[in-house]
Amino acid sequence: MARPRCAILLGILLTSSLMVSASDDGGWSYDGKLRFESADGRFRLDFINRLQARLTTSNPELGDSGQSFDVERFRLMLDGKAYDHWAFTVQADLATGSLSDDEEDSDLLLDAFVRFAKWRGAQLWVGQGKVGFGRQQMIDTGRMQFVDRSIATERFTHGRDVGFAVVGHNQDRTYEYSVGLYNGNGINDDVDENKDHLAAGRLVVYPLGPMPLTETDPNWTARPGPRLALGVAVMTNNSGDGSFEEERINSAALEFAFRVRGLTMAAEFFTESEDDPPPPSPLGDESDTDGWYAQIGYAFPITEQTMLEFAGRYSEILFDVADADQTETGAAVSLYLNGHGSKLQLDYRVLEFEGTPFGSNIDTDEARLQFQLIF
Repeated sequence: MARPRCAILLGILLTSSLMVSASDDGGWSYDGKLRFESADGRFRLDFINRLQARLTTSNPELGDSGQSFDVERFRLMLDGKAYDHWAFTVQADLATGSLSDDEEDSDLLLDAFVRFAKWRGAQLWVGQGKVGFGRQQMIDTGRMQFVDRSIATERFTHGRDVGFAVVGHNQDRTYEYSVGLYNGNGINDDVDENKDHLAAGRLVVYPLGPMPLTETDPNWTARPGPRLALGVAVMTNNSGDGSFEEERINSAALEFAFRVRGLTMAAEFFTESEDDPPPPSPLGDESDTDGWYAQIGYAFPITEQTMLEFAGRYSEILFDVADADQTETGAAVSLYLNGHGSKLQLDYRVLEFEGTPFGSNIDTDEARLQFQLIF
């Protein structure tokens, strides 16, 4: 199914670009992304491609060490607006779509949503995209200080799903919010087996002015003033897929981010509670799991075009079960050749797993070298 889906997607992108540029008065431009726009401004289409090529070296305490090279992501994004107030986004990962016919390719389509954006304070969002829960999850992987997200973010956030939401912000963008109802099964699932669905809400305030969703701002020299983000989010969903009795999982998150000149700091705390977890859980009537991460980085210009950044991160997942926690300790260095549009990143982290079947903690050392190109 991968090849037909890729062909259909590329056909849609090509047809859309031809439609927008067909007008004699229309035009196109390039500023880090290819843009087609009608003369009256009612129609706009942006093409954004992102390549992430990665070399990973892993050295587990048990087992063999090894290296692997991978095209971690090749994202194709179509973003724009139509008829003044309708905004749309379609995004696919062709690295996933390049799998062989006997492998899983259901995650080819990542985003496919529209947003009625006439009123900034209340916009209707419908389709498939990210659930509003977790700041680091909401940040695009192309705008990160490390090669990927923390273990706490990966464990507690939901990622993408299908549903609808109301999103908005005020004129000065000193706050933003989202409230949504989703299937709860994840993306590209033809059957909705979660009959009670997933609900999520998020509120973030920016008391010092708007703060973009990025872990590093390569243009900080142009806007050196401090920025602060404080947020809270809640989410509730069901476990299971209908074949067993489903249990409700309730989650909450607190988020913090601060930026001034080249210094950036971020932290999130997550908590999750599952009532009456299914057997053979030893936890009885309720299971609680907590997690958090803290991250700090500092970037400084080398030349007018390049910037160097150093970052550190610590993350934990804390289970109810004794001696079962997981930790991540890491450091990263990034060379920005053209902002996030072209950068080389190297990070090193130690993953520690407690309470393994072998009776002791197991550590894994991992180094990741990644080149990113957005065009």
